[in-house]
Amino acid sequence: MAQARFKSLIWRHLLLLFCALCQVDASAVSFLPVQNTQQPWRATSFLVDGNLSGCNVFDLDFENGTNAARRGTVWLATSDGLREYDGYAWTRYGKTNGLPSDFIRCVHVTRSGQLWVGTDRGAGLYDGKLFKTMGADTHLAGQGVRRIVEEPDGTLWFCSDPWPSAEQGGGITSYRDGVWRAYRAKDGLPSEYVVNFFADSAGRRWAVTKTGVAQLVGDRWITSLTPTLNMDQFGSG
Repeated sequence: MAQARFKSLIWRHLLLLFCALCQVDASAVSFLPVQNTQQPWRATSFLVDGNLSGCNVFDLDFENGTNAARRGTVWLATSDGLREYDGYAWTRYGKTNGLPSDFIRCVHVTRSGQLWVGTDRGAGLYDGKLFKTMGADTHLAGQGVRRIVEEPDGTLWFCSDPWPSAEQGGGITSYRDGVWRAYRAKDGLPSEYVVNFFADSAGRRWAVTKTGVAQLVGDRWITSLTPTLNMDQFGSG
């Protein structure tokens, strides 16, 4: 008797489990993820549409000028040309469009709406057809420009590093109202491998290099911070 009751109990539990599984399977469709079109943002991949497969994207910037038709247009600096996306279509620019190189390392849209492009072979203004160096070809501390930063007063800073060849040198260069000023190790920089530039709220100017952070005091850079880590494997991105 006990054995029969035990078997009956087992079958009852198995039947309940089977029914539960059937119910879950039948209602699974209603639990499929549904796209929410009411949310204020959405993540979209442009890998295919932008033909970015196999590319390294180093930098990007947006147009925010007075031209309403251009506002929001994004420019991407990639290892295979300069890319423009206006929200509808992608356009690629390279050496055949006037740029000095297809390897674009950085891009910056100024407050006045000018587009500056930094490459492994210099920097300059670009309008989609003409690349104007504005004197950068002879005044930059280094032709490998990895970052372009704009101060509130309109001064542009070009951060260069000795990449891909250590022989070409690096440093940091300022540009304002047609006047260039290049700084290198002889001007106090802890390294000519300059990663970035920053101006703080007090107006102090800082250069971030491979071997330390320095502040511009007068015409000299004074090192204020040095890394404790081994920087031999520092990347070029």
